[in-house]
Amino acid sequence: MSDYTIVGEEAVKHCLEALRPHLKMKKRQATLLLQIIEQSQKEEEPEAFLTRCELVDQVSRFNDAKLAKQRKITSETVRSLFLELDLLSVPVETQPDARGVRSDGNFDELS
Repeated sequence: MSDYTIVGEEAVKHCLEALRPHLKMKKRQATLLLQIIEQSQKEEEPEAFLTRCELVDQVSRFNDAKLAKQRKITSETVRSLFLELDLLSVPVETQPDARGVRSDGNFDELS
């Protein structure tokens, strides 16, 4: 058995673009990986990085389920850290839900 390692975003992108039309079972993974590469930037906003982390989670779900469960760093890990470091803005919801409870836990009067 042998391994072939492709290093660098451009080389990986070129290889995936060449292989993708011929893939059947791994086509969705190749497409997601190409999206990750396209969205990659040297310096990016935390929200954009988190979006890429979520794409990595999706790729992981297509792989061996046992290995996916062993991953220690996921998009939720990154999200938690970014929130802790105040790098993400937390959306505030003021519209009441169907029961009249707002996302901040307070109640609105229902008419």
